[in-house]
Amino acid sequence: PLSLSLSLSPSLSPPPLPHLHHPPTSAPKITLSPSDCEAIRLGAVHAVSQLILDLNSKLVHFVVLLLVPLLRRMSDSSHAVRVAAACCFGFLTSLLPLAQGLPASPHLSQAQRSQLNRDRFFLNQLLDNKRTPPFRLPPRLRLNVPLREYQQEGLNWLAFLRRFGLHGILADDMGLGKTLQAATIMAAACADQERSWAKWR
Repeated sequence: PLSLSLSLSPSLSPPPLPHLHHPPTSAPKITLSPSDCEAIRLGAVHAVSQLILDLNSKLVHFVVLLLVPLLRRMSDSSHAVRVAAACCFGFLTSLLPLAQGLPASPHLSQAQRSQLNRDRFFLNQLLDNKRTPPFRLPPRLRLNVPLREYQQEGLNWLAFLRRFGLHGILADDMGLGKTLQAATIMAAACADQERSWAKWR
């Protein structure tokens, strides 16, 4: 069985990959996790780009495993990494409907299957904010006004984005409480930060 294992060197150019004419039978091993070296992060995204060029829709069994790390790289400090990751993410998102309901590839390791389940759960919340768990204020914070249902949903969404380090926009009509929701999540973030600092005192 074909196994793709890429060792990325610190180069701004994507590593040379073979042109593959058959779907892979194991998940590509590409590190898209944070690194201090911009070249390594960009090289990893370029490797995914090359896989897309070579395999196209044959990546459907592995699209979920690639989407979530790419999403994190779309918030990268490097403009080049963000742009490259966004291009890859845009294409792979178009394959996501094809991946829905597909059984996991039998060639995935147990660790990859566990990661696949976590990433599917994450993407379900990302694509449908009604699936995000309700956000509860830290005990020492108290709102003087009750949140309406749609405001609680907006707060849940903001908390979800914050938990995963993602960017987003809360876009409602004027007068529906965006300021209240934003102030609430910022106050909660400050309370969390103070609590974490207190551990070091």
